[in-house]
Parts: sequence; C-alpha cells; structure tokens
Amino acid sequence: MDDAGAAAVLETSAADDVGRYARHGSSVCAEVDPPGGAPRVRVVHRASRTG
Repeated sequence: MDDAGAAAVLETSAADDVGRYARHGSSVCAEVDPPGGAPRVRVVHRASRTG
C-alpha cells in the first residue's frame, strides 16, 4: 500500500490491536456495536504515505 501511495483501512474487534496499529500511524475513525452481543468493531485508518 505504501508503494502505491494508498491509504489503509481495516476493521478489528480486538481492542489490543488498536495500540499496535497506532504505533504505525493508524487511528480509530469509527466504532460500531453490532447487534446480538457481538464484539465492538473498530474501524482503523492510516493516511496514505510513500516509501
């Protein structure tokens, strides 16, 4: 993705992953609480960069 200059977007329900992605420049841009007691989903975004 970096070589293409594209932004990265992903989803995770593992709260521990948020810090790991933050160390690489990502941040949570949305949180969703699915129905039926499913785990909270965090949408994580990292701006495009090259290199």
